[in-house]
Amino acid sequence: LFLARLVPMLLSALSALVVWRIGRRTIGELPAVVAALLLWVWPPYPIWKLEVWAGFYGGGLFYTTLVLLLTLRLDESPARRRVALMGLVRGLGFGESVQTVAVIIPARAGRARLRPRVWREAWVAIPGALVGALPWILSNLRHHWWSLSIPGSGMDVSYATRLRGFFTDTFPMLLGLRVPYSTAWIFG
Repeated sequence: LFLARLVPMLLSALSALVVWRIGRRTIGELPAVVAALLLWVWPPYPIWKLEVWAGFYGGGLFYTTLVLLLTLRLDESPARRRVALMGLVRGLGFGESVQTVAVIIPARAGRARLRPRVWREAWVAIPGALVGALPWILSNLRHHWWSLSIPGSGMDVSYATRLRGFFTDTFPMLLGLRVPYSTAWIFG
């Protein structure tokens, strides 16, 4: 059991390290340290969920922070090697959890809008992305695209209801303002 929890814990620590590296480039040394420490220890619900209940979130967190760091590095120098590495990390992130797309696509699209020259080298990322996502692709080919369906997930509930639930329950839990699963407010 400990070893099963060790990998997500290490990925969480690595993610905090990557956030520190991002922060050094964007907000300075001291705020970067604070941001990294906050990611590592707050709020308690996502940390518990990542380390105890759903360890795969550790990989998703690591890949999304790595994509953000690589996005900044591509802005500095859009060398083909960096573009290829970005493709690989995106593919690995996507293969780990489709949820990473919520960060992967906007991060690159936003920066590419500001720096259009990046698009000239974008083709270099495709082979790495395919290699990184290959386990996901093969698994879905073998199982009739099983990861694109959510059986028994209550998907018969309207999107508006799920969206409202996200903002009234899940998001406050992620911020440490509500008790997980009971949804009671921390401060009454």
